[in-house]
Parts: sequence; C-alpha cells; structure tokens
Amino acid sequence: MLDTQTKIILTGKFDLIDLAGEQALFDFETGSYYILKGSADAIWEHIRDGMSVGELSAALTADFDIDIDTCMSAISDFLSALGEQHFIELAYS
Repeated sequence: MLDTQTKIILTGKFDLIDLAGEQALFDFETGSYYILKGSADAIWEHIRDGMSVGELSAALTADFDIDIDTCMSAISDFLSALGEQHFIELAYS
C-alpha cells in the first residue's frame, strides 16, 4: 500500500516519443513502452526527477481541482502500471 513517504524510483533512462499523436514512455533497451493518457502525462512530468508519493500528491492537488482520495487512486493505478512494466520501483519507508 502506498503512503506519503513511499519514494518513486525510476529503473532506467527512458524517452518520451510520439505515437500517432499520443505521448509514450519508451525503454529502448527492453522495447517496453507505456502510452501516457489523461493524468498519466502530468504524473510522469512530476516523477521523472524523483519524488515521494506525498510530494506527488501535493503537486497534483495544487495543479488540478482534485480531492486527495481521487488523486491517490490515480497515482496508485499509474504507479502500479509503471511497476508492472518495470519503469519504476517503489521504496517503502
């Protein structure tokens, strides 16, 4: 379970590429990619330099008109998907 102290760690160097008008996160070493749809693009912009879940949720609730529960749900879903593709690891405190 995510908490505000959980650190988001990128597992490699990734490129953003355009796939038919959509942004995609691409790992040239493995061939893995993840299309950034909706809030995923905004979340990626914040986490690419590394931060905690708490820092991310604070940034997103400041940027968008969103409550913390909805924000944490979106963060959790996105980070789970990135973790399954091995783009990130989570460091729990």
